[in-house]
Amino acid sequence: MTSATPMSVKPLNRRFVETLSFAILGLGLVLAARLNDRLRLLDAPLVLPPEEAEQTLNPRTAEILSFGHLPAVVDALVVKAISDPAIDPVKPGTHPPLFYQLDLATQLDPHQFELYWIAGSLLSIIRWDGAGAAALLDRAHEIISSGSFPEPGFQKKYWSYAWQLELMRGYTALFEHQDFSKARESFELASRLPGSHPFLAALARRLETREGRIEVAIRTLNSLLERKNDPAVQQTLEVRLSEARIAQFLLALEQEFLASSLHRFDEFLKSRQIQADPMGGSLSWNADTRRIVTSTDLGRLGVLYSP
Repeated sequence: MTSATPMSVKPLNRRFVETLSFAILGLGLVLAARLNDRLRLLDAPLVLPPEEAEQTLNPRTAEILSFGHLPAVVDALVVKAISDPAIDPVKPGTHPPLFYQLDLATQLDPHQFELYWIAGSLLSIIRWDGAGAAALLDRAHEIISSGSFPEPGFQKKYWSYAWQLELMRGYTALFEHQDFSKARESFELASRLPGSHPFLAALARRLETREGRIEVAIRTLNSLLERKNDPAVQQTLEVRLSEARIAQFLLALEQEFLASSLHRFDEFLKSRQIQADPMGGSLSWNADTRRIVTSTDLGRLGVLYSP
């Protein structure tokens, strides 16, 4: 009986291997270009209502088109977000393209802490897109409150400043929506997270009065300013802190006037040698609302003094 002769395997032709490699590389470039074209759609210069401007790429499609390089796609979205030159507030009920970029990025990589901080700071503070910021910060809140992190120790290593996201969520709820219940929830959760400030627990209990809300605003803004922010974010926070301090000044002046024996506000100001608010705004008294009126625009924080 003769033994079977092993079948010889012929080495692959070198030219065939090179051709196959170039074909795979070409396919990768085509797919990358296709993904880049889809991401470019997120750069629409116009701010339109969500139903007209919604350009979020399906997360599954983005994952397929990433050709195995999903982290690079998320990084590209982050770069596009932080390099967005637009700083003008959006119209009520609309989202900037920035929202759709971050919405996609947080779906592709839901545990990247910085995505949510960018969402809170740029959307809420710079673009006045409170609804968009709230939607993404609520996503972070679900992760924090449920503790649904990928592995043990992940929160301590990568989300050690989770309390700041809850602080930002409370800020957005308070100043954008006047949702005191939601703000209270965030402040209470933030106070229980590692590294948070001791006063956060007390903030939740100070939201029932105008004095308390102004105090919460000032403490919250000071805490947010402690973080190294984008210059535009830092500048806006400083402006809002100045507005909060004017609201505090107006409330103290109002209470002093109501407690005084003088009935004319102009005489009261003269007796106190006050000619204007700290920003130079002229002051008058509204007898109907029993509030001081200033010509200084308090922006979003006007609600703190005259809710």
